[in-house]
Amino acid sequence: MKKIDKIKKMLRIIIILFAAVILIYTVIFVLPKRKVTVKEEDKIMDYVLYESNTEFYKEVFSKLKEELKKEEIDYKKYAEYMSELFIIDLYTLEGKNNKTDIGGKMYILDSIKKNFILNASNTLYKYVGLQKELPKVISIELLDIKDSEYSLNDKNYNGYKVYLKWGYEKDLGYDNEGCVIVIRDNDKLYVVEKNDERID
Repeated sequence: MKKIDKIKKMLRIIIILFAAVILIYTVIFVLPKRKVTVKEEDKIMDYVLYESNTEFYKEVFSKLKEELKKEEIDYKKYAEYMSELFIIDLYTLEGKNNKTDIGGKMYILDSIKKNFILNASNTLYKYVGLQKELPKVISIELLDIKDSEYSLNDKNYNGYKVYLKWGYEKDLGYDNEGCVIVIRDNDKLYVVEKNDERID
């Protein structure tokens, strides 16, 4: 009888350990990779507005949409609104699912998107999911916009330098000013860089 009791006890311990290993594996590896379905609310060209976007983001998106619907698009306005949306989405970490749920990536040029995501996930988004308080952009101001040229992969592009200043619901020490560099490729604009350059 004692031998049977010992076997039963050992089996119970093995089952508990096995269940614990499965639970730990699920929490660490499966849940972070689980795709969260986000419903689309609106769309213009390749730019998508999601239900989960903030009300402030939605306001600026409607301005971009109105501009892009015009027969003759004002590309400076297009660059302004797109840069604002890029910053609002990039720096609103509140509501993001994990460090790979990078905001603003739909505005990035495809050839540099992979590097942008990798860099953001290792810097700005590194602690998403671990910190209790995360930033939420609630205001943005255009300081200046200048025509510019940008060289990428041995090709020169015309574009704009868009200087912006933005504010948060709560100041947690994140960037609040910078320059977004936008290029024009055919009839579409793309973000290629965000830096800390200030107005001359």
